[in-house]
Amino acid sequence: MGIRQQLEALSERCVSLCGKEGWLGIDGTPNYRLLYSSVDSFEQGSGFAIVGMNPAGGPRDAHPDHADRPFREPAYSAYLDDRWNAEAGAARLQRVIQAIATVLAGASACEAMAAIEDPTPRPEERLSLEAMGVLRNTPSMNIIPFRASRLADVPLALRERGEEIGWRLLCLARPRLRCIVTLANQVDGVPWRTILRESGQRRQPDYQETINKRLSRTYREVQLVRGELAGTLVVGLPAIVRDKDRCDVTMRLLNVLHRRLQHHGIQGPH
Repeated sequence: MGIRQQLEALSERCVSLCGKEGWLGIDGTPNYRLLYSSVDSFEQGSGFAIVGMNPAGGPRDAHPDHADRPFREPAYSAYLDDRWNAEAGAARLQRVIQAIATVLAGASACEAMAAIEDPTPRPEERLSLEAMGVLRNTPSMNIIPFRASRLADVPLALRERGEEIGWRLLCLARPRLRCIVTLANQVDGVPWRTILRESGQRRQPDYQETINKRLSRTYREVQLVRGELAGTLVVGLPAIVRDKDRCDVTMRLLNVLHRRLQHHGIQGPH
């Protein structure tokens, strides 16, 4: 079975689970979002994967396009093409992911900060072609695909099945995978915990660095040595500070990410 067929099967699995648990939008649409990037990103790959916790929002945010678009648009990226209460790709959280992608593309933290601070709304007018390419070619997802404003609101059965689905997504990206970047992470939270558990590996990081002690922001990483993703570097990024008055914290985090990728010899996409 090809990658597209396997992704379609996982999407159908989400539909079935949403129906079974009554996890539906106000119009009956299954309330999940499996992919934040196109099927092509899984088939081609950049060497990276970007993984969040779970899609935010409630029943009013469920939309069939969220399930269908990654399957029909070859170069789709939710971080560039979606409208999140702003023009496409212009929302603050999208800009944060764009900044991370800029570092993944090999640029400095200073260049990456421009993706957040530049007032130009259109991503193609403020991002490099390399950063755009990373986002369009990087498998992107949440470890739990079921939508909720808080992860605790997702029924336990959906959380458990969702982690299994998220793990399978990462395994589908495996042939080209060098580094998994996990977002808004804690050492005992998902997706970090899920990846290490499924890999049969201890949870203690190989390396960690405090970004801001008062805000409890810590960078973590571990090299997987077991399981299907053995050899892959897992980076745990803390929640990015979105407050403009705390840009120094974001700048430091991007600097640490850039330095650690250089340390591992991971400079830009394949």
